[in-house]
Amino acid sequence: MLPEPILPPPTVIKVKMPESPDYPIGEVAAGDDLVWVWDTSAGVLRKSKISDLPFGAGGGGGGGAVPVTTQPSPFMVFNDDENYSYDPATNTVTIRDTRLKNRTMYPVFATQIGGGELNPELIIYNDIDPDDDTKGRLIISNFQLEVDQHLTLIVPGDATGGDSAYAQLKADVAFLKLIAAPFIKTALGANGGKVFWGRPASEIPPGWQEYTAMRGTFPMAQDPDDEDFDAAIGTTAGAKSVKLVKENIPELDFERPRKVDDVDRGGTRSKWSLDDVETGKIGTPDFNMKNVELMNPYRIIMWIEFVGI
Repeated sequence: MLPEPILPPPTVIKVKMPESPDYPIGEVAAGDDLVWVWDTSAGVLRKSKISDLPFGAGGGGGGGAVPVTTQPSPFMVFNDDENYSYDPATNTVTIRDTRLKNRTMYPVFATQIGGGELNPELIIYNDIDPDDDTKGRLIISNFQLEVDQHLTLIVPGDATGGDSAYAQLKADVAFLKLIAAPFIKTALGANGGKVFWGRPASEIPPGWQEYTAMRGTFPMAQDPDDEDFDAAIGTTAGAKSVKLVKENIPELDFERPRKVDDVDRGGTRSKWSLDDVETGKIGTPDFNMKNVELMNPYRIIMWIEFVGI
């Protein structure tokens, strides 16, 4: 057996950093500001513009404010941690943590369900804890964390409430939630948003299904000012065909035979003659007539459109 190689002790480099004050609260570094960077190839400390540093895939900061990474920064929560509490009366879990401040819509995973993600519909995000404005708050309904199990919160990384990129991200998420709101299930477990689909059923995208209640019908927009269309949303009516009744036949006024003389008058075309006629009416008088029903099968709905915030 070969002896273990003897490695040289690691090199320790001590560099005295220049003393400088911190940035005032509320200010951020600009792209032309300088930072100290250790050059490993030369073993020296160098100055570099912030805009020259390789922040993310897009290169330097371009002379603007310092880019801030939003890579996820996960952390675990156990049921005996100080930031964890459980309310048996409501069967809810509450997590309060400074790392949750100004953050929402991050995924939460639980080991007691095989490491899977918790249903976002069970989670309420508060980017500011109403009881402590230095923290954010997370509430999970219908859940209790078991002993020796833990939650993993995948929270956006170094972004802060003052970071414009993160603030824009939050605004974009809020905007997209408004657009998607018609398709999100309500507390009753249903959603009101339906769309027309012009391709075969086999091509319906994942997460969607046919709305079978609309088979064989066309939508009719609700009109509270028209008694034919003021029914409740979801009401169905109409028919594919109609049978005319006597009241649908208009009143007709014309001459009609009253007496037929059976005396042979001769001739090649007729051996009978009409000796008497009278004027008479058939059908239904105008004041009693009914219109023919033309309603095809329909369903009362309501059309909506997105108008923005």
